[in-house]
Amino acid sequence: MSVNLRKVDLNLLNVFAELIQDPHLTNTAKRLNMTQPAVSMALQRLRSLYNDSLFVREGRTMKPTVKALEIAPTIIDALSLIKSTLPDSQKFNPLTSKINFRMNIFNYAEPILAVDFVEQLQIASPNSALFISSEYIIDPEKLLRDRRTDIHVDYKSIVHPDFNYQEISRDHLVVIARIDHPRLKDKSTITMADLIEEKHAIVISPDGSEFLPVNAIKNHSEITQNRQIGYRSSSALGVLSMISKSDMITLAPQHLLKSLNEFSDFLQFPPPFPCNEIVTYINWYVGVQHEPSHRWFKEFMIKISKDY
Repeated sequence: MSVNLRKVDLNLLNVFAELIQDPHLTNTAKRLNMTQPAVSMALQRLRSLYNDSLFVREGRTMKPTVKALEIAPTIIDALSLIKSTLPDSQKFNPLTSKINFRMNIFNYAEPILAVDFVEQLQIASPNSALFISSEYIIDPEKLLRDRRTDIHVDYKSIVHPDFNYQEISRDHLVVIARIDHPRLKDKSTITMADLIEEKHAIVISPDGSEFLPVNAIKNHSEITQNRQIGYRSSSALGVLSMISKSDMITLAPQHLLKSLNEFSDFLQFPPPFPCNEIVTYINWYVGVQHEPSHRWFKEFMIKISKDY
């Protein structure tokens, strides 16, 4: 039998969302400006509504049940969508607000952008903090929907009605070798024969594939299949470290070297094959785009990226 929504106190869902975020009755009561007994009563009504314990005591916290974890993303999404239809009740003041912003960022972008983002954020919003993850093993759409990240930075745009995206930068692909490479140090350009002769170090994704946008190299499979791979790493910095200590070479975005002073002593060559520009996008969930703090953070990221 279906439940009549007219008989359901939808304020209970707000209590549920807060408990999922921080499963402490006292903390939830403070955030909602409620008493702890009132939150406990709301939890009892939620348990009755869903015919499930939802949260069970474990030490000093309340551990969500499987049912609670299952319904949490839908409830949080629904509350976010409702909030997005309402006018802003207050303005976001970056100088006084204390927000933990979250950004999921791909491997190459973290060493390029992270330092500038953190430094500039400390100036623009001194009480706020930035948490950066690189959770490529997890679907970025799920990360955004579940509010586990505010912004996802990627070479790919998420093309879906529930998400928006914007281009923030363009870059060029370069071939990188150590400054005293025995076969390349006296050359101003390299040939395809040079490229094939040297062993390559590459950055890989969790699925084992090379972490480079496929469309950056126009004849991608033809070029990459002819290389000798000598080293694979999930870290862009790890690959650069290997390049600096060996005769291997790599393909990487040009800005990667510009952003890292400690890796400044490298040879750089234009690739000896046709390339496209590498485009980077920020992606966000439409359910949060009307929140003042989210709007400010998104515009902040766009500005810093373009200035960089």
